[in-house]
Amino acid sequence: MSHLDIISVILVDDHPVVRTGIRQILGYATDIAIIGECGGGYDAITLILKLQPTIVVLNVNLPDISGIGVIQQLKASGYTGHILLLSAYNDGSLILEALKQGAVGYLTKDEILTTLGKAIRDIAHGEVNWLIHHTKHQTLQYSYLDSFLDKNPLSVPSHMLLLSSREQQVLRELASGSNNRQIAHKLTISEGTVKNHITAIYSKISVCTRAEAVAWAWQHGFVYPNLSADTSTQISHLGNPAHRHGRKGSFEK
Repeated sequence: MSHLDIISVILVDDHPVVRTGIRQILGYATDIAIIGECGGGYDAITLILKLQPTIVVLNVNLPDISGIGVIQQLKASGYTGHILLLSAYNDGSLILEALKQGAVGYLTKDEILTTLGKAIRDIAHGEVNWLIHHTKHQTLQYSYLDSFLDKNPLSVPSHMLLLSSREQQVLRELASGSNNRQIAHKLTISEGTVKNHITAIYSKISVCTRAEAVAWAWQHGFVYPNLSADTSTQISHLGNPAHRHGRKGSFEK
C-alpha cells in the first residue's frame, strides 16, 4: 500500500485511557496511521495545523476550550482536513452545531469500538456529513429550529471560543432554567464552584445578570431550547426587552 493511501489521524481527548483505547482499536488497520495525539484544545490546534492530518478525531469536551471552539479556530486558520467529533452524549443540538461549524461526523463514545474505523474511512473517501442512522434521526428533530436560525442569522462572538467545557455546561444549565443548587448537583461540583463559573461566564460574554446570560446563550444559538409549537415565540421573546429578564424572581442573582 502506498503511503499516499494511508489515512493520517490525530486524536484529541483529555482522557489518556480513551486515547489508548482508540489506538488499540485502530492499531489493526493497515490503512490508518495515528500521527499525533493530545489532551487539550489549544495544544490540538497547534499540532493539527503543524501536521495537517487527513482526519481529526476530536472530543467535544476538553478542559481548556470546547471541541466546537477548536473546530471554529481550525477553520478560521485554513485547516482543510476533516473533523470527526466524539462525545459521551447523543445530543441532537450539539450534533447540529458541530455540523454547522464544519465537522463532518459525530460519534458517541459507546460507538467507537464498532464504528470508528468505518467512519474514518468513509470520511477520508469523501462522504460528507457522515452520521450513523440514529444520530441522523437526532439531528432531524432540530430541523425546525435550524430553519428559524437560518432565517435570523446570529453571529457568534469571539468570547464563545474562550468558554471552557465546564463553563459551557454551566451556561447550558442556566439556559434550561436550573438554579445553582441544581447545577451543582447535576455536574457534581459545589455551589461555590458554580458561582465562580457563572462569574467567569459573565465576564467572557460581557453580561451582568443571569437573565442576560440566558438570553445571550439562546440568542447566539449556543443552547437550543426543547422544541415545541411555540419555539419561535420563545426565541423571539428573548430578543424583546419586555421579556428579556423573565418573570420577577425567576432567576437567581
